Order: sequence, then structure tokens, then C-alpha cells
Amino acid sequence: MRLAPLAATVLSLSALLAPTQAASISLGWESPATEGTEAVLTFRTATGATNLSLRYTLSEGAREHEFVLPHLPRGTQTLQGGLAQDGRVIAQGAVQPLDGDTGRISEHRLHPALALGFADIWQCAENGALRVTHDAEALHLKIDGAVVRVEPQPDQDQIYSNAAGYSFTRDGNRARLVWQDGPEDLCEIALFAPILPMLARAHSGEWRIELGRERALIEVPGLEDTSLSTTGLVISAPRDGTVSVQGGGLVLRLLDDHCRLGMADLIYPVTARLRIDTISAPPEGCAGDPLSLLAGEPWRVTSLLGIPMALAPGAEMTLELNDNRLSGRATCNRYVAQARIEDDRLDFHDLGTTRLPCAMDRGALEQRFLDALEAATGFDISTNGMLTLRAGPMPVLTAILKIAP
Repeated sequence: MRLAPLAATVLSLSALLAPTQAASISLGWESPATEGTEAVLTFRTATGATNLSLRYTLSEGAREHEFVLPHLPRGTQTLQGGLAQDGRVIAQGAVQPLDGDTGRISEHRLHPALALGFADIWQCAENGALRVTHDAEALHLKIDGAVVRVEPQPDQDQIYSNAAGYSFTRDGNRARLVWQDGPEDLCEIALFAPILPMLARAHSGEWRIELGRERALIEVPGLEDTSLSTTGLVISAPRDGTVSVQGGGLVLRLLDDHCRLGMADLIYPVTARLRIDTISAPPEGCAGDPLSLLAGEPWRVTSLLGIPMALAPGAEMTLELNDNRLSGRATCNRYVAQARIEDDRLDFHDLGTTRLPCAMDRGALEQRFLDALEAATGFDISTNGMLTLRAGPMPVLTAILKIAP
């Protein structure tokens, strides 16, 4: 259902908060800090890009730290706290939206369970976000889709390099990166979005496991325990692209690899494999939120209903998804909609637009674009990063990530 046009542009949250920013943020955690542990407070934009990171080296035994906040950069939308130790995040809080009541000290609790991740994320001064995964003998470094393998130097287990001119040298929670014989870049261990809570289920619907921060709800044939304490499970995240969950007679292995549930039109971010004595060969499954694959930086439409689009800047069609809210430009007007996954189908609903004058040809194109969004039921993302929205089996539009000017 398409809503009435929006009457005015909504002010950004950062603009509303600018005059009354928080005096401080207090981080708290359970286990005492050890030598070299850092408290980290990260602020991000609506697209998830880090625009401010505060760090403090803790005293041994510390269980809390209070950050006094500077002026927050324009566009700041969320905050997240964490602890970093020996180049790895060991505790985190959930990503929290900033609210209007910031005239007092606010508290942010950190939990080891929220520090589960498929890779270590480093923020580099020049190259941006660096994703680091491990195998038995090497590191895999990924920036903007490019992946390189670097191996430890003899007798230098903190220095990794290869013959092509890539190197990564760790020093506690900081590192020096050289990307293909380029200039040295300084990096710091960064926070990431927690993978919990996460829902994993079989293609056939034969099993279903809902992992929460406190409880795990389990629907598996032959398993008596249907609810387990998440803290009672053995959960390991070796940062090699997998997470292992064990307990109550089952082993669930999560792989950082795209996945499909049967004939659904969606892709899921995680492949799930279950091993349990009560089922001889449990079917594979999928896990995670498909919308997370669309969230972040804006997408620019490259074709609509099979017709290539080459619109001038300012008249292009874009999609941007954050916090289950879709927004963007539809040639002339701005639009917003809500996004959800229901019954393994993508659904953009409650669509509303501004009401600006539009030339007839652009107005007709805009209408077709909005109709395509409402018709979409699924999507694909190709290996080269092309997004295809589909209505059933039929592609309705393609898009690529928009490069900032």
C-alpha cells in the first residue's frame, strides 16, 4: 500500500541532537580487564560507516570506563562500545541508536557473546575497513572485495607478508598495513555488528534454532531440550569464517557464506550445518537476516524492467536500506518505505514520496520504479556485486553500489 506523499523532508537525528549532546557514555562489563585491554566507543553514520572512534587503555582489573564525549560529527546515528585485547574484540554491546535524551550519563553494557564474529575487522586510516580471517598458516586480508593471502615471516609471528608486496604487522590492538607496495597505513582493531541474535533453520523446515543472547530456542526432532541457556552453550569464533555452537547433544556450524532456502527468492548471509545423534544426516540450512546484505551504502539503479538506465546526476534512482527502512531518490522525488522478510519473501511496504513537480517522461519512469519496488519479492547479489531485485522469477531492476563523489 502506497501512503500519502511526505509533506516535508525529515530532519536528520544528528541535527536534532547537536545542541544537547550527551555529557558522557559509561561502558561496563563483567570480567576484570587485563594488561593491554582497550575500551572502544564507536559512532557510525546511517550507512554504518565509522565517523568517530574513541579509545582508552584500561588499568588492570577495571570493570568500567566513562568516556567524556566531544562534539559528535554531523550525520552520527548510532553508537557501540566494546573491549579490544591482543588484536581481537573480546566483548561488545549492541549497536544502539542515539536518542534525544542525551543530557545525562548513559550506560552501555558489554557482553562476550556479542563479540562473536566471522572475521576480525580493522579500521585503517587510508584504506578504510579491513576484514581479516585466519587459517592454520596464514591471514586473508579483504578490502572492497579484493582478497590477498599473507603468511607469517620466519620467527616473526606478528609479521605477515607475501611476494606481491602486501604486508600486515600486528602490534597489540594496532597494525601496519602495506597494500601491494603502497604507502604504509595505520590500522586499529574495530567493532563489528554482533551476529547474535540469529535464527538458523533447515531448507526443509526439519529443524530450527533461534540463538539469543540469553536463551537458545531449539526445534530439532528427537531432542528433549527445547530451550537452553546460551551461556551454557560452548560457542567459539576462531575468526576463520565460521562459528561453532555446541551443547545439549548438538553441534551447529555457521559459515560466512551465502545460502538459499529451497526455492525462495532470497539469499541469506550464513550457511548453517547441524550435527546431532537423533538425525543421521540433518539437512543443511540458512541463517541470518537477508536484509543485512542490502544494508549500508546506497545502491544506484542501472536497469529497470530490462531497460538500461543512464540518468544524469540528481535524476538517478537509488535505494538505501538501514534499520529496515528503505529510502532513496526516484528520479524527481524522495521516497521512504518499510522493509521486511515475511514467509521467505521480501516486502517493501508503506511506501511514501515527496510531491515535487516532475517532467512527464521522468514522472512515468518514477512511477515504474516505485511499482517495481512494491512488486519485489526477492533478490540476488552476483559475485561482482550486482544487485537484482526480482518479482518471483522476473528481474524488475538491477543496481550497483553508488560510489561517493
